[in-house]
Parts: sequence; structure tokens; C-alpha cells
Amino acid sequence: MVGSVPKVGETIELGIVGMDREARGVGRIGGDGGMAVFVPWALPGERVAVKVEAVRPRFCLGSMASILRRSPDRVEPACPVYGRCGGCDALHMRSEALDDAKEGFVREALRRIAGVGSDWRGFGPIIRCGSAEGSRNKTVYPVCGAAGGGLVKGYYGRSSHSVAVNAGCPILHGAIEPLCRFMLARLSEAGLTPYDEATGKGALRKIVVRVGVNTREALVGIVLNGAGHLRRLPDGGRLLSRANGFLAGHSGLSDHEVVGFVANVNEGDTNVIFGDKDVVLDGRGYYIESLNGVRYKVSLRSFFQVNSAQAERLYQEAVGMAELGGWESVADICCGVGAVALQSARFAGKVVGVEVSSAAVADAKENAAMNGVGNVRFVRAKAEEAYAGLSGEGFDVAFIDPPRKGLDAGLIGSICERPPKRIVYISCDPATLARDVAAFRGFGYALRHVRPVDMFPGTTHVETVASLYYLG
Repeated sequence: MVGSVPKVGETIELGIVGMDREARGVGRIGGDGGMAVFVPWALPGERVAVKVEAVRPRFCLGSMASILRRSPDRVEPACPVYGRCGGCDALHMRSEALDDAKEGFVREALRRIAGVGSDWRGFGPIIRCGSAEGSRNKTVYPVCGAAGGGLVKGYYGRSSHSVAVNAGCPILHGAIEPLCRFMLARLSEAGLTPYDEATGKGALRKIVVRVGVNTREALVGIVLNGAGHLRRLPDGGRLLSRANGFLAGHSGLSDHEVVGFVANVNEGDTNVIFGDKDVVLDGRGYYIESLNGVRYKVSLRSFFQVNSAQAERLYQEAVGMAELGGWESVADICCGVGAVALQSARFAGKVVGVEVSSAAVADAKENAAMNGVGNVRFVRAKAEEAYAGLSGEGFDVAFIDPPRKGLDAGLIGSICERPPKRIVYISCDPATLARDVAAFRGFGYALRHVRPVDMFPGTTHVETVASLYYLG
């Protein structure tokens, strides 16, 4: 190994040559081949003074003492609690440079795990979002007590459950913060206290706001630590009129409408956000969002993409990669509320969506009916079991949108027992995407196209759309 191993507490100078997926700058002691040092907040191209915090057999962890040579990609974050708040990890990096880094994460994972060569020509440029400001259509804020009384909110700090209290988050849609302030004021007036994880006492765990960016509808929710707190809530019958009157007084928000208030009850000693019980306090228990002309019913707990503008581009890319001609039989595996199924149904012969969540399947069926889509049906089952049972129908195209952990080997095997001609895979983790691409290639598939999508500006997270063709 090049270079000597530093000691804990020692300060060293280091050139930063890269960035990892935790937004840490990466340098090497003594240059190429030397021990790697991971430094939070340092950017590629910078020279920094680093205090060594930990030494491991193959790498070191450090903290940045000072910047000796600043990167032109470093910017001042437009957030007063950045660095303390764990919500974003890369607001200090110019968005174009961050997008290039995200593209690099996907390329490197495919090279290292799936053996995709650097000269492979199917890799498309990242679909950029641009500024992070106002890009998120949803927040789930932990709540805590203010020093002078009342309730305040903020995101948890990095690797902690201490709330970094904020006055406003710049990445959220403009209607979200006013509605948070409105609801916290009403709850404080009602005397609700914040939930304390250490003691398990207190009433209010979280405040949730979701906005239909294209429909201008909003849904406000709270998560309570027990059903007994429901009777202490403000008068539900007046929440909608008061909230909409409040919104009307904010510039640019007079055409937005709060359509519902929902309380979720979570009595568990758990870090899981929601419990199993929802109570509609006023209005309805869902809002409507429209993506590419398809309308979706979204409830408090529904999974739905948090960046509406980029979700439209993501689905356009996915449907385009499927190369549908209007006659194909399509499977949508892990279909959720039917997002991809309904986007693709307009261009296919028939679509079958598979989802394990009964609530999501119910929403998917309602979404199909609301859009007048008659060539799609939804099946509630585990994906592996359902696909094995449905494979006799023979699918030309399969869309797959799995959770971060990717696909189980058993599901990949089930899909490949009667392989569809084309697979379109939507991934939120480059490593599990690459692993599953390698598995599909073992069953006779070839990787055709890959395109990253910046769904989460200001962070190192990246979505990717990939298509595979069956060669036999």
C-alpha cells in the first residue's frame, strides 16, 4: 500500500479524487493505490486538511478541518440547518456536477457488479431535474417541543433521532410549509404534546403533508401515539375551511385546495412511521395527482413518487423503452397503486399488475376506473407466486419496480421460466440493479438501454431505468 498509515487524531492534507454514495469525498494517502480516506462534505478536486477520526484495515474515516483548495462545484446551500439536518447530503455541490456523479454511480455499479464495459453504448445521459428548490411533493416531519412551549418540527439529524428544527425546508413544494405551520398551531392550541421515543409518552409523532403538484390538491395528516388522543383534536368539521382560508392569504397558493385531513394511529414501540388505522378528520382521505394525463388517487400511506415533474419523465422513459405497439401483453410487477400499469395501458393490448399490498391493489383498481382504463387488471399476491401462476398467459413485456433491496432470486427464476421478450426495470439502487442485471443475463437476457433519472436533487440518491431483451 502506498503511503504510511495515519494515526487517529492526526491531521493530514489530502487531495479529493472522488465521491461515494454517502456524499463523502474520497482521497488516497500517497496517491493512486494508497489507503482510501472518506471525508464528509469534501468535494472532488478539492485539497483539504483532514482530521483522522478512525483507522480501519483498508480505509480511514476523517472529518474536514479546512478547505485548502476549493472546488468550483462547491456552492452555498440554501438551507440554514444544512449539515445538521439529515434530509439532504449534497446541497453543497453544484447540481450539474452532482448529476454527473450520480451517472457515475450507475456506470460504476454496472461495471463492477454486472461486468458492463466502459465502452458499452447503451448508456443514456441522466435526466436532470435542475434545482432542488420546491421539488418534493411530500414531507413527513418528526415533531418536538419548542423551548418556549408549543410544537416545532424538523428532520432527524444525520444518523440520529434528534430533530434538527427548521423554520422551512427549501426543497419542499411551496404549499407544504404553510400547511405544516397551520396544523402545528391548531394542535398546539389543543394542548397536544410531542411523542417522546425514550418514554413512549406524548401524543403527536409526525406531521405529514402531500401535494398534487399538477392538480393543486393537498392532503394533511398527523400520526398519533394512540387512538385516545383523537378526542383531543381540533374541531374536524372546520379544518378544511380554516386551512383553505389560511392558504388563500399566501402569495401563489390561492389556487391550491386542501381536500382532506387524516389522523393515523401508531401505538407501536417502533421506528415505522405509520400504524394500520387511518381516521378522516375532515374532507376525504386522499388527494388526486395527475402524471402524463393519468390521474391517481393517493392516500396518506400510499407509495407515490415524491418528485412529480421527474416522475412524469421517468414513466415516459420507461414506457418508451418498452417499445409498445398497441397489441402486447404486459406484466407490471410490484405495481403499487398502478402507476406504471396505467401509464403503459394506453399503448398495450392488456396489462396485469401484481402487488402484495391489499390497500395498494384497491387504490390501483380505483385509479383504473377513474381513468376509464379497461384493459388492465390487478392481482393481490406475492410477486413470485403470482407471476408463476400468470406465466401461462405469456407476457411480451414486464415492468419491474422493486424496493431498494431489488429482486429475490426466486422471482427472477419465475420470470425467466417463461421469459418476456423485454424487461423494463426501474431501480432506486444502482448496486441491486447491477446485481439483478447480471442475474437476468445468466438467463439469456442482454442489457439494451440504461438511463439514470435525478428524482432527488440535493442528495446522492438516483433512480435508473434499464431495458433488457431476451436473446434465448
